[in-house]
Amino acid sequence: MSMLTLNPASHARLPAQLALNGPFEHTLRNSLGVSTTVQLLVLQCSHAVELTVSSSQGQSCITLKRPACPERAVRFIQGAANGVHAEATQLDEWDLVSDVESTLRRAVVLRQGTQQFTTDDDLDVEVTSSPERTCIQVQDTRLCMALPADPEAAYQQLHELLQRFLSACRSTAQVA
Repeated sequence: MSMLTLNPASHARLPAQLALNGPFEHTLRNSLGVSTTVQLLVLQCSHAVELTVSSSQGQSCITLKRPACPERAVRFIQGAANGVHAEATQLDEWDLVSDVESTLRRAVVLRQGTQQFTTDDDLDVEVTSSPERTCIQVQDTRLCMALPADPEAAYQQLHELLQRFLSACRSTAQVA
């Protein structure tokens, strides 16, 4: 079987994309002329870069410490497109991005969809985003807000409001 590889244009754009936030499309081809397009989501987190590839093979995610190595990213994208895990998060990278940070950064970068995570004390949190607003929900309690356009400012605001919201939910649960 001929492996799919990034085309030269995608390969050339990738290093710059690794310093940005957002979704990017990449085309891969093999020696038989077969091609496919994958979606790469790049999230600039506090201590690392998180990459998610969505392809016909499914969805794969990796965390890369900074500075993100373009060659590792290439191996990860190509592996995901071919259904092979050629590149993985290294041991010293596992704890660089928490589920909370990943969820909130996805919400502010994508501005669409619903993300979920569970806190350390077992609260199930749902974060729903649209271009106009973002909502945080725990059970029947919901907080909605408009966020700044800048992804870093939006993340900081959402993170701070999440902490306050969870604190209020916990206090309310203790009183009840």
